[in-house]
Amino acid sequence: MLFKSVTQKVMIEGMMCEHCAMRVKTILEDLEGVKSVQISLKEGLAEVKSSKGVDENLLKDSIEKAGYKFLGVK
Repeated sequence: MLFKSVTQKVMIEGMMCEHCAMRVKTILEDLEGVKSVQISLKEGLAEVKSSKGVDENLLKDSIEKAGYKFLGVK
């Protein structure tokens, strides 16, 4: 049986190094329903795959509590 997933591209400002990327990846992977997270430092982007999509406010709060700026979802 195939499970459908939703991909959200989250734009983030302030990730400067691999440590920043891993911190954001870990925080986002801990959110309910998230299956995987891929980070692109070059693009300032987190690609979040989840079962139903994650509420934008939850993404924003999680990213900003970690010290980064949430710029929106593509």
